[in-house]
Amino acid sequence: MLDASVKLGTSTPKADPSGDYAWEVFRKAEKLKTGTFATLENKALQLTGGPTSPPAPQGRSVYGELIAQGAADIFLTYCTSALAAQRENPAQQIVQLPDALAVGADYGLTVMNGASAPAYQFAMFILSAEGQRTLAKHGFAAPALPHSESSMLRSPLVVLAMIALFGPAAVADDGCEKFAWSLARERAAFVAPDKTTFAAGETLASLPAGALVIRLQPGAQASFEMPPERKPRTEQWPRTEQWHGGMVRLPALAKAGIYQITLSDDAWIDVIQNGRYARSVGSTGRSDCPGVRKSVRLDLDASPVVLQVSGVAGDMIAITIGPVQ
Repeated sequence: MLDASVKLGTSTPKADPSGDYAWEVFRKAEKLKTGTFATLENKALQLTGGPTSPPAPQGRSVYGELIAQGAADIFLTYCTSALAAQRENPAQQIVQLPDALAVGADYGLTVMNGASAPAYQFAMFILSAEGQRTLAKHGFAAPALPHSESSMLRSPLVVLAMIALFGPAAVADDGCEKFAWSLARERAAFVAPDKTTFAAGETLASLPAGALVIRLQPGAQASFEMPPERKPRTEQWPRTEQWHGGMVRLPALAKAGIYQITLSDDAWIDVIQNGRYARSVGSTGRSDCPGVRKSVRLDLDASPVVLQVSGVAGDMIAITIGPVQ
């Protein structure tokens, strides 16, 4: 950026937060080398975000256009804007700022008391695995995903993070309130950022206190202790590579009793003990509760458990398991 021959594009500070973030980068650079702030401030071309800035071309990224036209050689912009520009101009490159220069912004999410059911459902979708993957796809941090899946692409300007500050909201007509038993604890576990992730086929050392996330395999490659009691429907999954599945092994349970297993996504679940399918004593499921699909209760004894799922659309599924309270 200090090279006099390089045209540095920014947005307009005090008129657009992107410009303010760029100036914060300059201030950080000043701490590393005296005189850098003045050099960058004087050479920065404030090309967007101001009252007299040209409008973005319809349906296209203004940042990509400015680079393509030669108005700037590099542009400090949001990660989402950088990704959009690169999709339209594949030759353009995205370069991460080093930690010493990176500027971050945390965005909060809450639902107001008395909000409508769609508002609550939208918030739950954002916190679901699919919603978090959408954020990650567009360059945001996705803290509710496992770290291996949520590594964020940083833009040449800022690190944007979505922090789940989920406030109290009870919506009577939300499908999440209509399960046969309360799943409030499970819903909270599914959106917690500290979920433990395991690959299909692994053995857990202990029963997880919160939700566990299983990285699944394509159906044709998935291995099971015993064949799933119900095969994925051929009308929904005509080819085995279209669905995902897998199993994990759990240690011996502390005591016999009724245990509850809750799934974040649609799937068939088998629980196996002593070489036999465990007996279900109840189940409840809904398709109108974002982030939670169904919950099953089974009569289990104090022996090791094999938990296997099949017919899953995505390659990840979150699960909770524990004795019925």
